[in-house]
Amino acid sequence: MTERPDLPYREITSYRDGWLAEISYFPDTMENEPTDDQDALQTLLRAAAFETGAVEDLYQSERGATRMIAEEDEGWEDALAHAGAGAGDHFKDQLNAYEFARDYAHGAGEHPINEALIREVHTIATASQTTYDTDAGPKPLHHGEYKRSANYVVDRFGRRKWYCPHERLPAELRATIDIYRELETRNAAPTDKARVLSALLHWAIAHIHPFEDGNGRVARIVASIPTIRGNDVPVLVFKDQKNAYLQALDEADAGEPRAFIGYTLGRIRSVIAWRRHLIEAREEVSFDSLSAQLAEILAAQEGQNTEPLQIVLTRVGEYLRRAVKERLQAFANRNAATVQVAYPVYWEGEMDLTPTATDNLVEYATAHLSTETPLPAHANSRVSVGILTGTRDVTTIVGNDILTLPFEACSPTLTNEAIIQLDLHAQAGTLRLAKAFVDEVKRTARAKGSLPFEHKPL
Repeated sequence: MTERPDLPYREITSYRDGWLAEISYFPDTMENEPTDDQDALQTLLRAAAFETGAVEDLYQSERGATRMIAEEDEGWEDALAHAGAGAGDHFKDQLNAYEFARDYAHGAGEHPINEALIREVHTIATASQTTYDTDAGPKPLHHGEYKRSANYVVDRFGRRKWYCPHERLPAELRATIDIYRELETRNAAPTDKARVLSALLHWAIAHIHPFEDGNGRVARIVASIPTIRGNDVPVLVFKDQKNAYLQALDEADAGEPRAFIGYTLGRIRSVIAWRRHLIEAREEVSFDSLSAQLAEILAAQEGQNTEPLQIVLTRVGEYLRRAVKERLQAFANRNAATVQVAYPVYWEGEMDLTPTATDNLVEYATAHLSTETPLPAHANSRVSVGILTGTRDVTTIVGNDILTLPFEACSPTLTNEAIIQLDLHAQAGTLRLAKAFVDEVKRTARAKGSLPFEHKPL
């Protein structure tokens, strides 16, 4: 078996320029959703606290357990106990550390990132851990103190990856903080800056590995301070996504920080989506109250005339087809061309409305214009009418033009306003179709060398 080469430690200062360059690279700028919902934040801190120990194999993270523990659903204590021996103590320590980071983040002006903070997070996050494993057996863990000898890990590729020599730890952490403070002064939106600052701290602490054990936990907790300040969420890394996480860290180790910043962005967005769900779930009414409302509304409909959706869609589609055909026919009659407009396609449910992604979704009705000249020209237009999932609005499509009408404007008859909008919709869509047809005729004539043009006076 070929022996893998060692990965020597590389000093933090050699990465400085690469990280500073990233503060101005934001192709995927995101908008924050500001909230002061501390209950939602606490739930997310619990999730991060549970998963951060699972990432380090301190206990197991079974499917569904994280959400149950985070949201304190019935049975969450049993789920935590089932995760493994010591899971409860580790979770308590890690949650205390995340809460410490939250409080530190909320005191942004008074509490800059520094070495004392990093050591304090280690003390809190590992409070119940008394030993750590080595090749020579368990050794006492010194809380909040830097390691006292060189160390390395055998990575997933079989390579020995060396961490910072113990005698250089203070200098390397100070270099990290210097780069962090320099990034803080750069001009960027707070939400964008947060991901870079978080990624730097996260990667640098993992890269340096200043403690005997608990470095990954400390890195993720400290990295949550900028994201709590800028995005109101912690950094949450899931155990079952560990390889992608390590891959992004490896790329930063190789001098390419953009991958890890992008990874951090993905983590932030995922947690924001969870937070949004938590807030919306509290604001929404219950299924019981919705059922009661629905029963009351349905009871009031007795004796009222109702129409099946297909009848409504047919009414709108037939009107739109006639309107499209009249306009296309008027255009075609002027140019000795023929026009065919197929009957609309009706649909209910999900639909991708982008022009290029229509496979296996719906067959679009197509209008064909073809000249009576030898030019093999044609233009295509889709004409569809339907109801999108989750709405009662009627959506119509002519070519790439989309119109949405309230359902009540289409039943039991088309309202005048609906007729006006459908006429304007047909006019705009068919005008684009006619232009596309003429453009295609021009392209064909140009290729045949038979496109006339006028000389413009100089």
